[in-house]
Amino acid sequence: MGQRERHHVVPRFLLNRFAAESYGGKAFIWKFTRSDQPRLLSTRDVGVQKRFYGSESEGLEGELAAREGEWADLLRDVDAGKKLATLSSDLWYMVASLASRAGQIRSALGSLGERFITHLCDNGDDPRIKAGLVPNFDREFSILFEKLRSGLPPETQAVLIANYEVIREHAKQHFRHTNIGPLLQALLGPLLAEAKLPPIVKKAHNQALSKLVVQREGPELLAPIEWRVLSHPAHALVLGDCPVVAVGGDSMLTGAPWKFGPECRSFYLPISPENVLVGLRNPADPLLSIDELNAASVELSEHAFFANADTDTRRMWQSRVGLRWMPMDEEEIVSLIEQVINNHARKAGEAGED
Repeated sequence: MGQRERHHVVPRFLLNRFAAESYGGKAFIWKFTRSDQPRLLSTRDVGVQKRFYGSESEGLEGELAAREGEWADLLRDVDAGKKLATLSSDLWYMVASLASRAGQIRSALGSLGERFITHLCDNGDDPRIKAGLVPNFDREFSILFEKLRSGLPPETQAVLIANYEVIREHAKQHFRHTNIGPLLQALLGPLLAEAKLPPIVKKAHNQALSKLVVQREGPELLAPIEWRVLSHPAHALVLGDCPVVAVGGDSMLTGAPWKFGPECRSFYLPISPENVLVGLRNPADPLLSIDELNAASVELSEHAFFANADTDTRRMWQSRVGLRWMPMDEEEIVSLIEQVINNHARKAGEAGED
């Protein structure tokens, strides 16, 4: 049997629960994007990306498929009215996994990496950047020195070795007082120009997912203490390609779970057109309305949202797809970059004092 090329980023068992119709052993769902007319498609063909979880030999796709079978059974228990308190750890493992595998995480990491590299290259004269790089200077200089020395005559090598410390310190002082932007561009630019960053991000994301799958539990720090199922008989809920919506901070601000981190207060997972599973870290918090949840599901989607029917209202929402898929806005990204640079500079200063 050939390797499956298309991997579901939005799991099929969840898409099937929003199906508009089923026949011939297939389930069909409405797909809404920002630019195309709504289409009724098989759940086999939506929410997929090519080899998103790597090759079959890496095993992640197979592990997730096994977990999805378990989660489908888990939601059937929820449908049957089983006490949610008895399912708490399994529910959290499912919700945390669905949040962590979203394609937006990978896209956002790639975008953040590109912006960070560009910022470093454009601000090579920033003393904080150079201060953060100084602790690695000796090691990198030693490697470069050996490469250059090895091709020289023995007598020249002897002179260089005898004066190694002087040469290194002179180079370090020059490094501190030079705009290293062009150097960083030469070193880091190929990551962008030759599209080397996406494979690196993919590998890191899949490694994190594999670890989560193996440990079979969500992060304890963020675990909700109470679960609820909220019903909306009008069958009006939609499912975004970022399935899990979080509320974070000191307000009812919605966003992808990784936007808030430890400040997540609650997690919303639509599990059918009429039901949403809610995990609360503070049961006294107010709950999102169906309009607030649908708006978040649509705007946090990167490519599309899905529903059980094509309606005029949902067509109106198409223009809002992707408005907030990036977990952080521009101000937050700049703040994060500044934080990383300042931390490196601070650590470099502490190392210098030692």
